[in-house]
Amino acid sequence: MISVNTGPNLDSVNSWTANQTFNANVTVGDASGDVLTVNASSVTLANDTNVSLQGGVAGINFGVNGTFTAVSIDATNSRMGIGTAAPDNALHLN
Repeated sequence: MISVNTGPNLDSVNSWTANQTFNANVTVGDASGDVLTVNASSVTLANDTNVSLQGGVAGINFGVNGTFTAVSIDATNSRMGIGTAAPDNALHLN
């Protein structure tokens, strides 16, 4: 099921229970506090994919059960941490 907020009324939600195809750019959310939740066992990117982090010391973090220290990418300083949420070198292994 896909739920999409529509128009100026953010309380209005459209839901689909069938597969949907979008053949254009899609924007989800409009603020840093928005959350995207994917309830699936896997996510497939069918093509080579670039991810653009628009700055931020905690650009993207991966973790388990709310602890985001498995892998951390610091987009501002071009650093990657494994086992830390705050890498202090280009590659920080903890």
